[in-house]
Amino acid sequence: MSALRHCGELALVCALITQTGCVTSRIDTSFNANVELSDTASVVLLARRQNVEHETESGFMDCVKKAITTGSEGMPLSSDQKFMDQLFPWFEPRIAPLSDENLPELLAKPGVAERVLESGVRYVVDAGTAPATTRQMAWFFGGVAALLVAAWWPIHDLAEQSMFTFHMIEHLLIGLVVPPMLLLGTPRWLAEMIGGGPRVLPIVKRLSRPVPAFFFYSIILVGIHWPAVNELMVTSDVAHFLIHAVFFTSAMFMWMPVVSPMPEAPRIPPPARAFYLFLHSIIPTVPASFLTFGTTPIYDIYATFPKLWGFDTITDQTVAGLIMKLAGGLYLWAIIAVIWFRWYNEEQRWEAKEKELRNSS
Repeated sequence: MSALRHCGELALVCALITQTGCVTSRIDTSFNANVELSDTASVVLLARRQNVEHETESGFMDCVKKAITTGSEGMPLSSDQKFMDQLFPWFEPRIAPLSDENLPELLAKPGVAERVLESGVRYVVDAGTAPATTRQMAWFFGGVAALLVAAWWPIHDLAEQSMFTFHMIEHLLIGLVVPPMLLLGTPRWLAEMIGGGPRVLPIVKRLSRPVPAFFFYSIILVGIHWPAVNELMVTSDVAHFLIHAVFFTSAMFMWMPVVSPMPEAPRIPPPARAFYLFLHSIIPTVPASFLTFGTTPIYDIYATFPKLWGFDTITDQTVAGLIMKLAGGLYLWAIIAVIWFRWYNEEQRWEAKEKELRNSS
């Protein structure tokens, strides 16, 4: 840190956004020491690139750049890519500091402060992110829409009064579709407001770990397909709501290792995410096999309900089992493929960057 004191310490400027038109922002500036902004000071503007869902939008970056460089007090900006290359790998998305609280720890690493000085940069502007990016809003409202589809007519009514097939569709939406969409649509600040309290955070961190999350969700998933539990859900609106609420909660924790919006409960590495979801694609095989290959009604109450499309009770539960295994499994495998290929492309980019920097040095 002594090298930085000779030229003024590195500052992190956090821009918190409320976008109207181009941009209206509040700038909070924090310095680690008393410094003066000289006419020749070099400034670099960095976007958040921790993951695709929480990166800074390009339009906002353009607005901030314009605000910094224009006017009588405008400052010249250094190339952010050049700065990241010079500080490689410390500002790469996978390990870049998330906030100014993490900056001293980064600067304390051997050689980092010296490389900052060599780059000529004295001030770093962290553009932050909007309260909710366009991508996050799309995910969030998509999740709300999927939840409404599961909870309202006709799926909910048909699930309680006609066919177990629709009950299975309801479960797939509540367990596999809605939770990841809501988590992807939740900004970090909102996630920390909900789950970051001193009493809540330890529980969130514990249940968001892969092993507890896996067993919590899997036990609930198998449990809600137990005949007595299923009949209770169909015959009692209160029980139906409470059981689905527990199932939804377990699903939220199940998806946290994959799409967590909270650094305090971080996502596991991409290969581990793929394996984790692969295991989740196996567990439904147990109840699905009983449904698909059963020759007698498993849920007696559904034998008393009228059916659509000429289905009988056995056909209804067979289709439900196929939906549980095939539709749910293919859905998870599609996500696994996306995770795997994104990870592979990122590894290729990382290796190419290392090779490029070695050749240029």
